[in-house]
Amino acid sequence: MDTVRTLAEKNRTVLAVIHQPGSEMFELFDQLCLLTRGSTIYFGPAGEALNMFSAAGLPCPNTRSPSDHFLHVINEDFACGSEATKIENNIITLTNHYQKHVHAGVLRDVEACAQPQPKYDASGNQANPIFQALVLSQRMFVNNTRNVGVFWVRLVMYLIVCICVGTVFLDLGTSWKETFSRAAMLLYVAGFLTFMCISAFPAFSEDMAVFIRERLNGYYHISTFAIANTIASTPFIFGIAISCSAVLYWLAMLNDEGDRFPYFFLNLFAALMVSESMVVAVSAVIPNFLMGIASLAGVLAIFCLVSGFFQPVDKMPNPVWTYPLHYISFGSYAFYGFMQNEFENTNGWGCPCADQRGGCPPALGGDSCTATGDEVLKFWIQGGNPLGKWASFGVQWVMVAGYRIIFWGLLALKEKLR
Repeated sequence: MDTVRTLAEKNRTVLAVIHQPGSEMFELFDQLCLLTRGSTIYFGPAGEALNMFSAAGLPCPNTRSPSDHFLHVINEDFACGSEATKIENNIITLTNHYQKHVHAGVLRDVEACAQPQPKYDASGNQANPIFQALVLSQRMFVNNTRNVGVFWVRLVMYLIVCICVGTVFLDLGTSWKETFSRAAMLLYVAGFLTFMCISAFPAFSEDMAVFIRERLNGYYHISTFAIANTIASTPFIFGIAISCSAVLYWLAMLNDEGDRFPYFFLNLFAALMVSESMVVAVSAVIPNFLMGIASLAGVLAIFCLVSGFFQPVDKMPNPVWTYPLHYISFGSYAFYGFMQNEFENTNGWGCPCADQRGGCPPALGGDSCTATGDEVLKFWIQGGNPLGKWASFGVQWVMVAGYRIIFWGLLALKEKLR
């Protein structure tokens, strides 16, 4: 109650129902209103109520607290017989005394308060937008840390999947069959690890419910919420990306020359960010998390299908599948980035003929026949994206920004229609 009083002193309106307050709590009251049978017995400063009761001939005994005395004098809920008659007489006495000596002063105070005053103008968003974004980001970050399902369960799930993938593709070699294994594994990373981001949809649906309530109260702008959500979720996605990369990369013994491991991690981080941004954008349209998960699963499955591994791009029908689906699928750019990172500017890969009966013909070098990484790329991603790996990485970040802007636009549109 001390806290409630502090809020009231800071110009907050507080409405509280208290049943039989103790003396310590009663001392916190500034104003007091006593009602019985719908009639006002007293209205005014709490400290002057005892004086009115004494003036009406109903003084408070020294051994009784004021709150107990007021209830004892006017509460007829459990009275019967002569006690009920006594309380009824008390109520009549107090009502008459209040109307004769107090009520007129109360009316004057009410009329004075009702006089027109200068108009109070206040913005719905008092705090600086940057400060709003920082506060929201901190709150979302704390919520994400405490909510086991948002990050910790997902992290364990990702690590288990990566250990499984790494042991299935354990210590890959350089034969032609193993170039296929590398391509298949990289497609799995680009397509199915990002697919698992839909597990965040239920938690974000809860955030959306809070956002709608707070937005109706005008606490902050839509753009502030969109920025805060991005800031709060990025560290968790970063943690998932670096953990999965460290486990998966060395189990499969992927190419570790130069900047290849840092790129692998950064490319996975970008792909996860795009997938998470898609989840956010869809949640603005489909608030029901079961429908949202089903919709996202369908979209991500199609994006994986047209990424260029299952069917070469130059063999897919141009309408719809190549244009636009292949080029708007973030999985295409993530997969190409992984493939170029693994094979570009490398040598010593096994030739396709090496796995055939009799091996490679002498004209191709016999047992010493090898293929370059560029030839491997040309075979596995025929007709695919001609962009370099860093350009593919950049396209994914453009998609992150695009989906976040779509999220903001959809929220603004829904608010306008509402």
